[in-house]
Amino acid sequence: MRHLRLRTRPHAYVAQEHLALSQAPVWRPYGALGFAAKTISIRMYATASASGHRVMPGGLARIATDTAVDVVSTQRGGGSKDIWVLAEPGQGHEEAIETPRSASRMAVRYDEIPSRLVENLFWFGRYSVRCEDKTFLLRGTIGARIDEAVWKTATRISREVGLIPADAEPIASLRDDRNPQGVIADVRRLAWCASQVRGRLSSGYWRAVSDMQRRLQDSLSSREEPRAILDRLSLSLAALAGFSLDDMTQDTGWRLLRIGRRLERLQFAADLLAHYLTSSSATRQRHVEWLLEAYDSLRIYRSRYAVTPQLGTALDLLIRDSEHPTALAFLSRSLKRDLTSLSLALGRSNNRKAEDALEDTIPSLSDVELLALEASGPEAEQARQALAGRLRSVAAAAGALSDRLSMRHFAHISLNSQAIAT
Repeated sequence: MRHLRLRTRPHAYVAQEHLALSQAPVWRPYGALGFAAKTISIRMYATASASGHRVMPGGLARIATDTAVDVVSTQRGGGSKDIWVLAEPGQGHEEAIETPRSASRMAVRYDEIPSRLVENLFWFGRYSVRCEDKTFLLRGTIGARIDEAVWKTATRISREVGLIPADAEPIASLRDDRNPQGVIADVRRLAWCASQVRGRLSSGYWRAVSDMQRRLQDSLSSREEPRAILDRLSLSLAALAGFSLDDMTQDTGWRLLRIGRRLERLQFAADLLAHYLTSSSATRQRHVEWLLEAYDSLRIYRSRYAVTPQLGTALDLLIRDSEHPTALAFLSRSLKRDLTSLSLALGRSNNRKAEDALEDTIPSLSDVELLALEASGPEAEQARQALAGRLRSVAAAAGALSDRLSMRHFAHISLNSQAIAT
């Protein structure tokens, strides 16, 4: 099968020789202070001029970890430093690279964004929100330990959505780095996507991502309380959300990043709510409070409703409120606007059929239906099960839209699909 792929698409593959990397002394600021021999690689850069390409002095040194001496990877805990080459005393500066006079600075711009870049921006947005959602869910679940009934329901739902393994407890799962669906794994994926789009991130944005990953690792290796770890992580993720809103050029890549954020939140919120409604204790006040905590919406609920947490008013906030950023109605309408803006920016026809299909799946519940959902008895139970099914359709529609966006914008099979015009 592998040989067949090579024969049919030889242009899509490249072979690279595995080289034995050099080592250099590196200062260790933590733990045992002093110098240590680390594996390094140097990335060089070249500039284009009228007379050809020219290799620049200096470059980027990438440093491996002690545990991965043959692989230089920032995602495995490695680092990087700039290399500067100083001029000899008395030596003048290098002549500036000449630019053709006919080239106007105002006319110099890149009209295409590589498909691989926008794909990583899209998933950078999705993983950012995925980490947020799982952090809120795990924090709310750990906070429910004081009530055994709520604790059991919250733990069951956390297992059903894949946050924790079937045989694990919420507290222990926070430090489990082997769970591919856990918070640690998603933070690593987030950091990897950030490294792939580093050229699009400001220095502050990149430091926020790096600091978040480092602080999380330091907290997990300590004896700090799980709730404190999750509180700090949620603050770091909130900072990333602020950077994505106010610190990036709002071009096509940024639009796809925001679409990724809202698609992820819509899919996770609908799936979590569907699992919750299948619980036999969905109408109990303490369980509704946990649901609002898992959505990070308890504060908003208390400021908007003059009643204790009830299922009907909670569903009003989480499903049909067009002003609440976590509500399904708000997310679907925001996605529709983002997709329209994306189509206009690309100069393509708007795919209203796909947008309307997503918005049509959002349940439009009347006040009478909301009151009926928080009642008791077989009819109310059947109504909650039916609503859970409709919410699963919302999650499935969000996943299908994500797949369509991937096929439309992230294909890497030809030169025509390698870039997105802006």
